[in-house]
Amino acid sequence: MMERAQITLVICIITLAIVIVIMVILIRRHGHTTETSAIRSDIEGMRQQNDAEHQAMQSDIRTVKSWTLRILSRFGFKERE
Repeated sequence: MMERAQITLVICIITLAIVIVIMVILIRRHGHTTETSAIRSDIEGMRQQNDAEHQAMQSDIRTVKSWTLRILSRFGFKERE
């Protein structure tokens, strides 16, 4: 009976040691892997690209709006403000 208890105790201690090692690794890495940092970098790049495209689209819309207003005012459909 004593031998079984000792084997169980050894298994529990080994399991505890493995859990502590895994916990230390996770705490050191803050839960982030290298893949996570690469994904975050890609997301930031996509956000910057989307922002640039959005700004370019807004510029195009402003240009078309000003052309349309000039044409409409030239032909008397709208008074210039």
